[in-house]
Amino acid sequence: MQDLLHSIELGVTMPLYIFCGEEQLLQEQALTRLSDLLSPERNPWQYMLLDGETASAAEVADVAGSAGFFAGKKLVIVRNVPWCSGGKKAAADEDEADKEKDEAALASLLAYAEDPNPDCCLVLVVRGAVDKRRRLVKLFAKNGRVISFDSPKGMERDMWLTNYFRKAGKTADREVLGYISINSGEALSSLQSEADKLILYSGGRSEITMEMATELVSRGSAYNIFELMDAVAGKNAAKALQLYRSMTKAGEAEQKILAMLAGQFRDMLLVAGLRAEGRQPAQIAREQGLHPFRVEKLLRYARAMNSRQLLKALEMLLAADVANKSGEDDLHSRLEQCILRICAF
Repeated sequence: MQDLLHSIELGVTMPLYIFCGEEQLLQEQALTRLSDLLSPERNPWQYMLLDGETASAAEVADVAGSAGFFAGKKLVIVRNVPWCSGGKKAAADEDEADKEKDEAALASLLAYAEDPNPDCCLVLVVRGAVDKRRRLVKLFAKNGRVISFDSPKGMERDMWLTNYFRKAGKTADREVLGYISINSGEALSSLQSEADKLILYSGGRSEITMEMATELVSRGSAYNIFELMDAVAGKNAAKALQLYRSMTKAGEAEQKILAMLAGQFRDMLLVAGLRAEGRQPAQIAREQGLHPFRVEKLLRYARAMNSRQLLKALEMLLAADVANKSGEDDLHSRLEQCILRICAF
């Protein structure tokens, strides 16, 4: 996305774009930048917003191909575009009749994409992924750009949050950023919502502290599992059981806790192995797409157990999962036994 924003700042745009991916907040930011560049006044003769669920492909091609009434490029944004995804059938699996039907419906837009109007910037906005095998997507990629907006991970997520706070005149240290990021939903809109609460709450104070974060940001499953792992790594069986039972009483499903525990031990083995090879924590976080806060936690947990014990813990959790799915015993009791046995290593 950064190269797109940079090109927009330089006033360089393509005649064709497909904006896809799950991160709507980033999509909207890019659309706003593009709109501010090409039609800052949102002049209806130069700025047109269409809905792909109601407008046909032929109508889109006609609007994009027509001349504008003023100097400068015309911007046409089409939301809810249905023509770029695989649908119920992937493009490669469609029979010839389906393909011919699709080609006929999109004929005008396909022809336009072959030779787009240089005085128009046409943006198709797609929710989720696109099927790169479709001819329309290939043409947009050839004569324009197909950009997937995905939620940033790890350090990129922290950088986004740092910049968001900076624009509001606020700062937060690394631990606070990690806490907020881990406890917010995957979507940036959730992270933004938590950040906005903290910005308002901090008032005239410039620093966002851990005290503020723990008071306003609800602890999610990820942070609860860290607390449970803290107790397990510390061989504190009583506290580990208490935390596990608190999670289940709060409505957390045993199967989810099992999956999170198994994920922790699997990642502990991974990061411990990479660290033994000489990689630094920041490098591990960057290469594996993990949050630096999580990498530091995983390395600390891994130091409390050797590789044989980590493998044994993972085997026990896998056995509990198999026993549960086959209906052999109660998962709640089995998980308690696993926690006690791991604490006894």
